[in-house]
Amino acid sequence: MISNVSFGSTFKVNNKENNFQKFQQFGEYASEIENNPNVTVQFEDKFNIKDPYFGTFDYKAGYTVIAPDEKDIDIETYCQNNGIKFHRYNTEDLTSPEGILKRIKPAPKGYIRAMVDVDKLSELLKNQNSNFQHCEKDYQNYYKEQTDIMLKNGNPISAPTLYINSYNSKEEMLEYINKFGSDNLNENSLFIDLAQTTSDPEHCLYFAMKDLGFEQIPVYVNKDSYEMGQALGIIK
Repeated sequence: MISNVSFGSTFKVNNKENNFQKFQQFGEYASEIENNPNVTVQFEDKFNIKDPYFGTFDYKAGYTVIAPDEKDIDIETYCQNNGIKFHRYNTEDLTSPEGILKRIKPAPKGYIRAMVDVDKLSELLKNQNSNFQHCEKDYQNYYKEQTDIMLKNGNPISAPTLYINSYNSKEEMLEYINKFGSDNLNENSLFIDLAQTTSDPEHCLYFAMKDLGFEQIPVYVNKDSYEMGQALGIIK
């Protein structure tokens, strides 16, 4: 079931396209509207030393403002009236399957980026061991707002990491599936886990994307999990 997801726009303003005065001015404006209902403000910066011998450096900074429909015109008008250069993105586009897939980072070394079938995985989880119930509670109780922001802020995204393991060896399980079919697995012969691998709750993005009605969700899997998932028919 698709949850009641609100949309609006995501605005980005950076210090490379705006001078210090205008960038600071937008920062003050962002602070003023941050307490408005359903408005989220993020500030990010990065300092790189280009040449330590000559002391040259590069400083990048930017504000991201996620706002509901009714605030869009106010933010855009403020920027235009004050000569502040900005980028505006429709959050409905950012949270579409196409919009999210474009922002998924390449898989880390030793892993494969794949797509997991939500319905087939849900069916499999009914009689196999997993941490999905625990992760979903974390999502609902603690991380729902944070994952919503991760999907709407337009930044690159780390996919959830999915592990599929067998209580027997991988080879024995693959042989069993090939012989008897994935529908005839013994109960609790697998354990299927979502793992948090960064400081962000990217494991909970699985449930955020499921709430958005995704039929297939991007994940990172290791080689064994990829082979197992393909044999089970849940991974492409």
